[in-house]
Amino acid sequence: MAEAAAQEKTGARGLLTVFEKLFRDYKYYLAGSGLSQLRVSAELVREPKRVLDRLMAEGHKHEAKVLEVSARQFADKFKREHGLEIVFNDAAIHRLIERAQMERMTIADLCAHLFKDYQFGLSLISKNTGQKKFLLDAAAVDAPDKFLSELVVQSYYPAASAQKE
Repeated sequence: MAEAAAQEKTGARGLLTVFEKLFRDYKYYLAGSGLSQLRVSAELVREPKRVLDRLMAEGHKHEAKVLEVSARQFADKFKREHGLEIVFNDAAIHRLIERAQMERMTIADLCAHLFKDYQFGLSLISKNTGQKKFLLDAAAVDAPDKFLSELVVQSYYPAASAQKE
């Protein structure tokens, strides 16, 4: 950076110019990336675009992991509050993350919205069948009311649902 600043031939102002050029793209992309720090290295100075792309990919992976943990925390809270266990499969987790990012919601808020009536429907199923653990897939995330309704119907008419399969 000092070499680039010396080429500017404007003294200390040259250093600021180099910083501004170097971090111009970073200020737009890193703000919502989930990264909490930026380490300035020789590689970053020489190849800022490549480093930015790598940091963005790392930020998205980190954010996805945080969102996945949040989905599992929602399931744990649901079990504590209602005595019924919901388990999100990988497809459901992936879909929850997509929707949360697309709709700019936290996973907790999205799950609370999508599954707001699940304690009632799942309690009914539990009374009918004794089932206490429920696997939720991507269909439950995409159409939660329809998914729950089908589970309730199956709990009343298990023979009919077995014939469909």
